[in-house]
Amino acid sequence: MPFYLRAIRAALRRLNSYLSQRYESSVSLAHPMPVQEISSELADAARRLQQLDLPDGAVREYFRKHLPRLARTLTLVPPPRTSGRILELGCYMQITPFLQQWRGYTEVRGAYYGPLGRTDRRIASVRGQPFEVAVDLFDAELDRYPHVTNVANYT
Repeated sequence: MPFYLRAIRAALRRLNSYLSQRYESSVSLAHPMPVQEISSELADAARRLQQLDLPDGAVREYFRKHLPRLARTLTLVPPPRTSGRILELGCYMQITPFLQQWRGYTEVRGAYYGPLGRTDRRIASVRGQPFEVAVDLFDAELDRYPHVTNVANYT
């Protein structure tokens, strides 16, 4: 690659980095993160999530680190309104059992990255009680979402 093209690319990378930093700082000043309230519902969600049976090691450490975020996410899930069905995109099986056990959904389904058309059965355990869910695999950047035609049925 000629020198002048390398120089232009380097200059564009520096400009992109500069503009990204400026944008992020101006957005964060204009829209600060809300202060998270400590509610009894949030504390209850965290207590319930800690009942998830986890293996020792990296999975357990990840879970501990992200417990506040997982609990907050669970409190943001509304109760079922009509069908009692819910779809969890990016299904890691950490809050999934609690969508049924705590939030009251009667049918839980997951979606995750993988070959289009394949459905895996995944199991989590809460205090020794197994929870099994079907997880549909697809590539969100390349494939049509397999649930698009049925999305109205999840509420």
